[in-house]
Amino acid sequence: MACKLFTFLAVATLVTQGYGAVIEEIRLDDEEVNHISNPLIGRGISIPHSILDTLEACSVSFPNGMSFDVYPNNNLPSSVSAGNSVFPSCGINFRNPSVSLSGTYELTALTRHFDNRRTLQYKRFIINFTESELFQ
Repeated sequence: MACKLFTFLAVATLVTQGYGAVIEEIRLDDEEVNHISNPLIGRGISIPHSILDTLEACSVSFPNGMSFDVYPNNNLPSSVSAGNSVFPSCGINFRNPSVSLSGTYELTALTRHFDNRRTLQYKRFIINFTESELFQ
């Protein structure tokens, strides 16, 4: 897992240094999310892209420093699930998360656009989970 992430980042770095096709790096604005834990209502975070674009790779960094592949190899822990629908998207879903999962998550998406441009997008989510008094 760590080897895959390292390889992904190494290739992206080499390509952005001019050793291959150009990849544009984009840092998206940070987003703060407050969510009340509830077994009936989940919460997801994602980096959106057009249905004409192709997601090539996606990874997530957790607040504890662990990184996981989301797409194409889903190796997420059981506390979260991949946010894929009909079209692959770079995102994760939380279902009834505990307060201990609060923190800063960073999604990284490598996307090939319909005009053959490639972008490496980063987005941080500062997530604050709180316990629901109704479901304790």
